[in-house]
Amino acid sequence: MFDYVPDWAQRFDFKSHSPSGCGRPDDLEFFEKCYARPHGMWWPGNAAMAGGRAAETAVNLHTVHNEPWSNAFRSALAEFDEHESPAHVANDADKHALIRDMVYTVPLTKAEKEAGAAEISGTPFELVCQNLRDGTLEATKGVNKIDDGRWVSMQFDGVELDFIGQMDLEANAVVELKTSWPSPADTKAGYRMPSLPSQPRPEHVMQTALYRAWLHRQEQIVPVKLIYATPRGYRVFDSETCDALSDLSMSRALEKMCRIARSREHLLKRAENLDDLFQFMSPDFGNFMWRDKPPEYLDAARRIFK
Repeated sequence: MFDYVPDWAQRFDFKSHSPSGCGRPDDLEFFEKCYARPHGMWWPGNAAMAGGRAAETAVNLHTVHNEPWSNAFRSALAEFDEHESPAHVANDADKHALIRDMVYTVPLTKAEKEAGAAEISGTPFELVCQNLRDGTLEATKGVNKIDDGRWVSMQFDGVELDFIGQMDLEANAVVELKTSWPSPADTKAGYRMPSLPSQPRPEHVMQTALYRAWLHRQEQIVPVKLIYATPRGYRVFDSETCDALSDLSMSRALEKMCRIARSREHLLKRAENLDDLFQFMSPDFGNFMWRDKPPEYLDAARRIFK
């Protein structure tokens, strides 16, 4: 994938940038790329991450590979059932069970009640998969063919390493899928249900900005469709109608990514070894992105960052 990786990047196994990486703090990004991965430390993720991957599997099988929804959903559920909750992540097993087995009834709006709409019930996993499917079908309405998203590798002026990523779907548009899940909580209901965002999240804008820019270089001028799904419903943000996905917002997102990348490349060039590299930063282990990391991650990070 990489035509050329400079010696200063090879030295630290830091071979590329990514939109998701630009959304992480420097301490975590450098630790994962320069130490954890080369030392075989693997973090499979929590129940919410497993749910997101499985829901995307269901939508992909149904919309790209034309599987009947019942088959696609069964495959996704089987994938979700393979998740093994890490012992160190508090409530992860409870969250997996809540997502998979709890029966949730979606509250009706006042207008729906007045119209005599029927209540919809199901497990959070069923509801999110269905809502992600329905959002995808709405976003791709009128499109003849939906394809698997391609891998993207792209260079920008002033940044020496490539930016990489993989689109979720392509349908005469960049189509990205995002999910949110309920969590066990000390509430009367025993859980906290997520709400749909009113605007796209900044890290998702960066992600779609990269994919859109890459397609533009292939002379494919296409819109962006960003779909969020929760058990309560879905929301589709479209670059043709959403200011957060406008040309200006996309350009600013790319500029931000490039600023972060240039800063990180500067640190890599200055450092002779890992000790040099890590002395340039002060880790914040209280940051939520460190929260669910395995004990061996945290032990190694505390040792390395001294």
